Amino acid sequence: MSKLNIKVFIILIILVTTKTPCAAQTTLSLATGGKEGVYYSLGQTLKTIIEKSNPDIEIIILSTEGSIENAKLINSNSADIAFIQSDIAYYLYNGERMFKFPSQKISGIISLYTEAIQIIARKELNIEKISDLKGKIIAVGNKNSGTEFNSSAILSAVGIEYKDINEQFLSFAEAKKFLLNGKIDAAFITAGIPTPAITDMADNINLISIGLDTVTKLRKTYPFFIGTKIPAKSYQDQNYDIFTVGIRALLVANRNLKSNIVEQITKTMFDESMFLKEHYAMISDFNLKNALKDMTIPLHIGAKKYYKNERLIKKEYNDYLKTIFQIIIISILLILLFKYHYYIRNYIRKSFYIKFFILLLFLFILGTTGTYLFERKVNENFISIPQTLWVTIVYLISGFEGAGPITTGGKISSIIIFLGSIAILGSVAGKFASIFINKGEKKMPKNIKKHIAICNWNDKGDKIIKELHHPAAEPHTQIIVLTNEVLNEEELRKSKRYENVYFIKGDTVIHETLKTSRIHLAKSVIILADPKNNNPDPESALICLAIKKLADKNEKPHIIVEIMNPQNREHLLDAGADEVVSAGFYRTGIMLQSALYHNLSDIYHELLIYSKDGNEVYIIPEDKLPKSIIGKTFKEASEIINNNRDAKNPAILVGVRRNKKVILNPNNEGTKEKKFDKFQKDDSLIVMSYRLPDLLNIK
Repeated sequence: MSKLNIKVFIILIILVTTKTPCAAQTTLSLATGGKEGVYYSLGQTLKTIIEKSNPDIEIIILSTEGSIENAKLINSNSADIAFIQSDIAYYLYNGERMFKFPSQKISGIISLYTEAIQIIARKELNIEKISDLKGKIIAVGNKNSGTEFNSSAILSAVGIEYKDINEQFLSFAEAKKFLLNGKIDAAFITAGIPTPAITDMADNINLISIGLDTVTKLRKTYPFFIGTKIPAKSYQDQNYDIFTVGIRALLVANRNLKSNIVEQITKTMFDESMFLKEHYAMISDFNLKNALKDMTIPLHIGAKKYYKNERLIKKEYNDYLKTIFQIIIISILLILLFKYHYYIRNYIRKSFYIKFFILLLFLFILGTTGTYLFERKVNENFISIPQTLWVTIVYLISGFEGAGPITTGGKISSIIIFLGSIAILGSVAGKFASIFINKGEKKMPKNIKKHIAICNWNDKGDKIIKELHHPAAEPHTQIIVLTNEVLNEEELRKSKRYENVYFIKGDTVIHETLKTSRIHLAKSVIILADPKNNNPDPESALICLAIKKLADKNEKPHIIVEIMNPQNREHLLDAGADEVVSAGFYRTGIMLQSALYHNLSDIYHELLIYSKDGNEVYIIPEDKLPKSIIGKTFKEASEIINNNRDAKNPAILVGVRRNKKVILNPNNEGTKEKKFDKFQKDDSLIVMSYRLPDLLNIK
């Protein structure tokens, strides 16, 4: 290789390996406001933090007349980013009010803070309300600025037009100067609180409040106004809150600005949020949660990308999944509610604490909804249901602390929540007191039904309660006991089996006593023989007749009667009893059979007593009858059930109930009522198993 070629090669190597100069910086123009205003000061701070965190970005600050000029600069591509009031941004995007044509060039980045419209006047003039401004010299803001638009709207709401005042189109700095030298009487300033221009002359001015009726009237025409206030102590000698209206200040961008740049700016502002809050009191609520508050225009794609990464904006696919999941959960809850509504209703009726919780929840929802409906149009603290819920919870815990309702309706709603909570808590205290005062007593639920009623009380009563509440039977069934006997209820309730048992003292043959116990709405009634009566069967018949009369318009409960004289069986059946049990008769029969077949009494004992490992006889009602056995003989049905035998809960077919008649192990001989051919759809199965079996779907 020649010397020349070597030199050329070295030069090429140097050119290839030498780093190219850095790309030119991206220069952005930021439209702010007058040099005495918050927009300009905030713009300077924004320039500092963005350039520090992003060396490839340079910010040029534009001092402007305010929101309307900034909107025009964005629309004409003369500004890349800008501070704009939320209403002005909306009007530009939709081509309304001061803008003749809609613009797609404006897009949102961040909602910064609420700008309060602050009306100030010279202190010596003693101007206290807006109507007093008539005939005065007033600074309404720079011409075509957002402040000037706000001023005109507020004055019009109280019937004052420009012809009624001497309007002066002045910047914040000019308004301050003219107020101090007495050339103007009052000024409108739309800015964050506190505003430096107002702070500097706080000794010489007073703040004018905007009445609630004016706020309501304003919002009908200008829905972006929100009720707000200038908190007490915001300025020197300001000892109380000043109610006014406000508008959100937005940081917006030209839609053509590159998405990565807007994403960088958005990220930087949230990374430096603590720094911003330390230097600007008006943005104390600046955070990711409020980033889109009152954002009246579509977001820039770069800002949207940042918010999606931060999960402030959910992706569409996740939204669909969330909606589907909510529908599934609600559907399951509705199905469970429909299926178990009786048990749920009974549980609510029995539980004082559930009633208390439901009532408290109802009052909370009622008060919160009322507060939201009254306040949402005039108070920024209640502009959404979630925010209203949160403010209400804080109120119940510690009071509103300056974030309370301002309308009469909102205040009444908050009082409902407060007084309702006190009343309910008082009831809870009373309930606890009554527990100790009335220890041992338990009142029957007012709307009880589908329960089991026991008339009279003898030595069999306790055993019946024990068997009914056995885990293998119906442990949650409510039981009413009507008796004239003097019982030690407190002693009985020491046993858990009396948890759902209610005692009513009274004569069981008197209609009023039976009606009080809602006996005609019971599922079943057990009438025990009155131990004080030598011949209790006639009394039992009277109880049957009374129940039959009370249930005239309702389905009569199933009545089981204990009789002492088996010869009275037919009389009791005629009186309305469905089943008649003669303890002495059955006892004699068991003893006779046991004498012939040893240990037979053990079989009866096993079938009659509920136990964890024992078999019982169950009746499968017609609505649970398996379709596979309809039209089958008893033998064929037995084979089907045996072929579907459950290892944990095997069932044995022992009989059939037809037309309220029981046929055990049927054959084709005997009386007409006892003859059985094939199963019909109205038949019920009689089976023996450990627990009530589910045979509906066997094949």
